[in-house]
Amino acid sequence: MSEKFFLIKDGEGLRIDKFLKKQFPQFSRNALQKMIKQGLVNVNNHETEPRYLLKKGDEVKISLKEKKQVKVSPDNSIKLWIVFENEDFLVINKQAGILVHPDYNPNIKTLVNGLLAYLPQLKNIGEHPLRPGLVHRLDKDTSGLLLVAKNQDAFLNLKSLFKQRKIEKTYKALAFGHLKETKGKIESYLSRSHKKSNTRISLAKPRKNLKARKAITYYQIEQKLVDPQNIPYTLLSLFPKTGRTHQLRAQLTSINHPIVGDRLYTNKLYSNKNNKKLLLHAEKLAFNFKNQYYQFYSPINQYFKMFVSHLKPQ
Repeated sequence: MSEKFFLIKDGEGLRIDKFLKKQFPQFSRNALQKMIKQGLVNVNNHETEPRYLLKKGDEVKISLKEKKQVKVSPDNSIKLWIVFENEDFLVINKQAGILVHPDYNPNIKTLVNGLLAYLPQLKNIGEHPLRPGLVHRLDKDTSGLLLVAKNQDAFLNLKSLFKQRKIEKTYKALAFGHLKETKGKIESYLSRSHKKSNTRISLAKPRKNLKARKAITYYQIEQKLVDPQNIPYTLLSLFPKTGRTHQLRAQLTSINHPIVGDRLYTNKLYSNKNNKKLLLHAEKLAFNFKNQYYQFYSPINQYFKMFVSHLKPQ
């Protein structure tokens, strides 16, 4: 790793990723953005984000570090539950417990390994070799619908739809406690936690944390429930309007209603009860693509269904 320092004199108003691209043309802009997100770039001794606009007098420090290239191999043992497929994309019903893609570890079996066995041409689709064809992701323990592009044009178009919030997503979740309002909105800023930066997301104040991103989720109560020990639960439909990492999990915990089975995001009240599987499911995707409307639905998995069946309505 090598370190470089810059004192901004004539780059005022320029995005930091574009500024660094001029300084280091051997790196792609995408690679530099990843370095920024990994905390390898500091402005005035603080972490920043790719969209930060430089100011005169800013001190920029970058630690140049290239990740070793990791190749993802096709694996026929990874079975795919395909809901729909056409010439542009396919929709998969992901099972809980499997990673969508590896994170620089080629020995982990992931959904991507199965995708490459099914469609070898995917290796050239997308923006990252470890995430071929993926336009969005689901957490390892989240089940449900996942959209995969089959060609580069479809990838760019679908990614743009996600970015413009034109893809409707609906999740089902079972949360601890009884929410008061039948419908509501959770709006907050999220950033990686300083204590567990590799895994946990926490609430942040945008003025103090340049990497904080706004997250918006609407919810609707489907049913209030209790178990035989009179522990309260709420079955929810969740409608995220943004797609931040761990958004639903972090936001529900922030209002003291963590998702059942979420061991990473919980609170003291429910920590000793939260030792089950994560009950979060990507239930619905709907969008317009090439002048055609698509809508896909996936019922909650068997474990989720069985857990709810043992609860009683409030």
